Amino acid sequence: MGRIFEMVYEHGVIVKRRCRNCIGIALLYPSIYSAAVASLTYQKLYYFINMIEYVYAERFVAKKLKGVEDPPQSLETGAPLSKFKLIIAPLSYEADYLGLVRLLLAAGIEPLRERRKGGPIIVVGGPAAIASPQLALEIADIVLVGDIELTIPKLIDAIYHGNLEEIVCRDGFLTSDCDKPVKRLYVGDLDRSFHPIMQFRVPGSGEPWGEAFMVEVSRGCPHMCSFCLMAHLDMPFRYRSLNTLLKLIEEGVQVNKVRRVAFYALSLFDHPQADELIEHVIEMGLSASIGSLRADLLDDRRVELIARLGQKVLTIAPETLSEKVCKVLRKCVEWDRVVEVSRAAWRYGMHTKYYLMLGVPGEERKDVEETARKLAELISQSPVKNLIRVSVNPLIPKPFTPLQWAQLVPKKEYKERLKILKEILRGVRVSELPYNEAVIQVVIHRGDKRVALALRHAAEMGAGYASIFSYLKRQGVRIEDYTRQLDPNEVPQWHKMVDVGIPLASLKRAFETLHYSS
Repeated sequence: MGRIFEMVYEHGVIVKRRCRNCIGIALLYPSIYSAAVASLTYQKLYYFINMIEYVYAERFVAKKLKGVEDPPQSLETGAPLSKFKLIIAPLSYEADYLGLVRLLLAAGIEPLRERRKGGPIIVVGGPAAIASPQLALEIADIVLVGDIELTIPKLIDAIYHGNLEEIVCRDGFLTSDCDKPVKRLYVGDLDRSFHPIMQFRVPGSGEPWGEAFMVEVSRGCPHMCSFCLMAHLDMPFRYRSLNTLLKLIEEGVQVNKVRRVAFYALSLFDHPQADELIEHVIEMGLSASIGSLRADLLDDRRVELIARLGQKVLTIAPETLSEKVCKVLRKCVEWDRVVEVSRAAWRYGMHTKYYLMLGVPGEERKDVEETARKLAELISQSPVKNLIRVSVNPLIPKPFTPLQWAQLVPKKEYKERLKILKEILRGVRVSELPYNEAVIQVVIHRGDKRVALALRHAAEMGAGYASIFSYLKRQGVRIEDYTRQLDPNEVPQWHKMVDVGIPLASLKRAFETLHYSS
């Protein structure tokens, strides 16, 4: 039995009884349960930590995304968060910072590290923490820089034996006292790395992904698009062997009593045996879901395989269809391939969704028009118009990428380009990321003490994610200080704190080349 708010039955719960002299760890997911259950990282943390004999881990999640949060209680025993001496929180997305601060405040724990007197050790990890180390250390005592399998055992062992000072500022462990960048630790052989077979969920809830066994196929991405944080943060590209994946899936669906698989991979079809993997899953009588796909890796046969998995939507992310802009993004997908893949999807009864990006350095009106006209021409060939969706984001300059120095496109320009796109794609459902949310993402990545204070104010008032924008303004902060183009001759703060294995000089050369070519 697991405790999920109203004592709903939960599959996969671990409650360690009679664990004397054990370290109790609060695993805090900074969002609601439906997001936590779909996080393979969080699932992995839960089962990996509980495998350690002298440790027990209990989960904490938010009940809502804004408003006043009740004092957090563990899903396992109902214990209060304030009882635990060690709190570990994965930060996967920028919005997770606000969720973390909200839950700490609700537990009566001061979220700002410098104001915290005593209390628990707070540890964070994940892409949003590594990419924004300055902001992360305004809240956390330690930032884990690297893979769970290598950082978590060292952390717990150091705490258990009372020698935390032996790991801080070494590879994988960043604190505010470090005087040089901390190197990222990563697992080289995924076949030998831990993967949770049991995965918690509430049966009948439909979570996660239609009640699926989540399987990590690979880490990283070999394409290294100039805007992609995860490709640069999680290099090199690694994957599990076909035999390992099939064993995981066969056991996972049986143990979790599901008939569906959710593949976790930035680029599934870069796995050398991806086609065989899908064919085996189909032969096992399972359905499956795959996220965003690269059109240049698809063909009619692969689209057919995806359709046979039971997937209803094929998501394609060309980002742009401008021959000039795609070079800046280092992601040029041939137009003929987009057409071929879309037609195949429609033929197999699938909806298509396209991800586009606006505000790329050097982008002009004619580039937006070129993208829109090509899409409009393609959509006109669709047998049913309501099978099409278009999603638009502004380019958000991400740390550790060649475009990390870029400016966020000004709001007026973003709105003007959206207007062009929507006018040409009239009749097509186009959704866009609200501009203020894009601003907040950039502010989080380039964040500092002022941003941490704004997060605290927003959390105290029960405000939502986008409200951080107004709390910064109340402090007299110029948002342009965060969204402006950075000087390529200056070392960004994240490079001073974390070494992900990419020379800064190579990123600078790439940015200057892209900027010049744009």
